[in-house]
Amino acid sequence: TIDNTAPSLSLFEPAEARTNSRDVNFNLTWTEVVSGLTIDDFTVTPVSVGIGSTALIPNPLDPQSYTLSIMGITGDGGGITIDLAANSAEDAAGNLNAAESSNVILDYLPPTVTITVIGDDETSESTLNWRVQFDEETAGIDENDIQVDGGVIFGELIVTQQSAFEYFVQLTEVETFGDIGFTIPAGNIGDSVGNATTADSLSPKVNRL
Repeated sequence: TIDNTAPSLSLFEPAEARTNSRDVNFNLTWTEVVSGLTIDDFTVTPVSVGIGSTALIPNPLDPQSYTLSIMGITGDGGGITIDLAANSAEDAAGNLNAAESSNVILDYLPPTVTITVIGDDETSESTLNWRVQFDEETAGIDENDIQVDGGVIFGELIVTQQSAFEYFVQLTEVETFGDIGFTIPAGNIGDSVGNATTADSLSPKVNRL
């Protein structure tokens, strides 16, 4: 039997497409057993981050699988692209691989929170509204994440999701006069990879007349 089929990667991807880990693993699985593959056959291109070291680890239980590990990543976030050079691995018949690539997104920063008043910041209305916006998709907020200013007498606190990036906060049946607002405590807002806010997010005040 003549084998003219080049080996290729049926799997070449990071363990997580987006992560806040400082150590990242790429999983590689060949369509057949290959030889000659080393870490030098890969070009690691960091974007806005630094890297400490890299290693290519064969899977002792599966000769077609490898793990490419990138360790000691530094910086606030960015990405890493891995390029596998053509002709770097060959099968038993001497067929050589084609070039392939993969990448990962690195996110180490918590979401930025912007809170604005909906409507006038001075009002005699008993229903008060704010808009809470994030610069990235978050795990969301609800009524349990919000602390209304102490001493404010109101009927109900309602949080309504408008999108993955925006929420409305409403206080109904407010009886208190003067400056009224709320706080989202540090740690109550996290993004999709688990980066949580490290400082309290304070709403602007509404002066109820």
